[in-house]
Amino acid sequence: MIDLVKEIKEAMKSGDKDKLRTFRFIKSEFQKYESQGSDFTVGEKEQMDILRMMIKQREKSIQEYENSGRNDLVEAEKKEIEIISEFLPKEPSDAEIYAAILEFLGKQDISSVVLDKKDMGKVMAHLKSKLPTASGKKLSELIKTLIKE
Repeated sequence: MIDLVKEIKEAMKSGDKDKLRTFRFIKSEFQKYESQGSDFTVGEKEQMDILRMMIKQREKSIQEYENSGRNDLVEAEKKEIEIISEFLPKEPSDAEIYAAILEFLGKQDISSVVLDKKDMGKVMAHLKSKLPTASGKKLSELIKTLIKE
């Protein structure tokens, strides 16, 4: 679990305004989630989900800012993504994902793998259970490279 009070104190002591602002925003997102009701407590899984959602929001904002030529805001959003990402577990590499696909399919070489679209759901389900830190978007992209048309 993330100790945001400690992180905020350290950011205040070091004078890092970017980290301080981002940590406070993370804390407010956690509080917003908890305020939805008594069934909504922020555990480690919920924290990771909220952080991933925050990164997705910033990535979308970056696209919009780039389209409108606001490079100053693009840099601020990228800095926030970098700070938020420090709390997320490392995502598996493409090679690790392909290895999990090979294991699931019982194959030895990725070049011999050809999937149908109907197999995608099964492979995705296996990968999400085997590699819980991988983003669904990345898994989907890699699986789609193996689907025959």
